[in-house]
Amino acid sequence: MGPTLDLKRWLDAFEEPLGAAEKVLPLAEAVRRAVRPGMTLHFTFGHNRPTASILEVLRQFRGTEPGFTMAMLFTAGPAIALLTEGLVKHLVTTLVCEPYPAPAPCRPAQREVKAGRLSIEQWG
Repeated sequence: MGPTLDLKRWLDAFEEPLGAAEKVLPLAEAVRRAVRPGMTLHFTFGHNRPTASILEVLRQFRGTEPGFTMAMLFTAGPAIALLTEGLVKHLVTTLVCEPYPAPAPCRPAQREVKAGRLSIEQWG
């Protein structure tokens, strides 16, 4: 079983408490304040895709080894970049594939698993 969320430690990660006027932040600032190495990042796909959030995490952590656990319904699009850049050490998902233009194996995830840099916990 993976690590559990320590809410106090997560809230303490913010450099200073957010006042009512500061609850809306630019995405880059929100990621800088809230995302830390070793965290579990959950990205959801549906009507709203988390592309901007994924790309901001990629921009800020590229070239490092933060050891994120990523949880998402299925891997697709920019989320695969987090895998290929070595930012994710563990993936929790239902489906590891390239869904577009037709379902196919996710070659980047396969390479990372074979190299021993990624473990996958598949639910489904």
